[in-house]
Amino acid sequence: MRKLVVERAKLHYVVLLALLSLLTRSLSDLAHMPFYLDVTGTFLASMLLGPYHGALAGLISGIILMAYYQVYMLMVPFLAILGLILGFSCRKGGLMLLIGTFITVLLYQLSWLTVYTSVFGVWAYFGSYLTSQGGYGLLADGLTSIFIASVLAEGIRLAQGKLKGMGYMKLASLLAILALLLATPTTAILAIGAEEEFKASFPRDPNYVFVCTRMDLVWLPMRRKGTNYYYYPLDRFEKGSPGYQVWVGMYWVQGYVPLTVETVAMFAIWDQNAWLRLHGCPAPYTTIAIVENITDIVFKGYHAKLMYGSLYTRSDVGPDYEHLRLDGFFIVFYDAKRDRTGIIYACATEENFNTYLSELWRLVGQFPLG
Repeated sequence: MRKLVVERAKLHYVVLLALLSLLTRSLSDLAHMPFYLDVTGTFLASMLLGPYHGALAGLISGIILMAYYQVYMLMVPFLAILGLILGFSCRKGGLMLLIGTFITVLLYQLSWLTVYTSVFGVWAYFGSYLTSQGGYGLLADGLTSIFIASVLAEGIRLAQGKLKGMGYMKLASLLAILALLLATPTTAILAIGAEEEFKASFPRDPNYVFVCTRMDLVWLPMRRKGTNYYYYPLDRFEKGSPGYQVWVGMYWVQGYVPLTVETVAMFAIWDQNAWLRLHGCPAPYTTIAIVENITDIVFKGYHAKLMYGSLYTRSDVGPDYEHLRLDGFFIVFYDAKRDRTGIIYACATEENFNTYLSELWRLVGQFPLG
């Protein structure tokens, strides 16, 4: 009976530790850190409560994180497995703990890359993602989460020993639980608000579809996080129409991004290729043809760079997914107050660009910046 009561008590702690994963993930976004830190609570549960509770914490945290970022619905089983492996490693200790830690970190990297390649159907490139900037970043992410969890675990054990003798254990536990329950939804709401800061402010146009979407998964190989606000005209998918293949939008990237042609272009390349794969294009590609007329301008109060250029890519309209050239421009700037890099993009097909240029500038002029 006593064992059953203890196990039930542990289940209460599992839920709280699962919330910790959401807290550390949202805090990393608010601080614009390149980490996810979405397994900290799972790892802490594994260290304190054992493998099965660690697996349960991973399962619950994945479900909770789905409300924060829907992609986590694909990570739920992986998070549970991570908690199980690290929990068994901690139970064995010694050399097994070191081996288990290595396996856990490696599995964390493989889990996210598996989700990425599954969503976009790029299994042929899986090996290259392992050694990408994002691939190495995921290894660092897993190690950082284990380090944070181990420090917290040691701190909790020390606090238990000292507070139990003074009779303050119940009060300290209650205060810690209340702090976690208050801090977690608060930071999550603030982080979501920061990602969708301009969502309600972008003007709606009856001739355009407006979308606000998180780009963390799309930019995972680049180890970047942020949001994409964009429009496309209602006739975007109609060949021969003026709006065919037109894009107008803004990447709102966490942190500072060097305002160079090569760096800025990579955001568009990863985005375009991911979009094409999601729309069934069998062999997507995006290459920069030319960039010219790079000038320094003031855009809505920001010191920015304006770049005109062209890229070769494919259409998202089947069955042929025709090869085409898109002409357009970028406006890039850094917002020091928000610690965000804005990359505004606008393009149309080579045939329609000159006639559509004034419309592209009209839409960009309405962006709620400044």
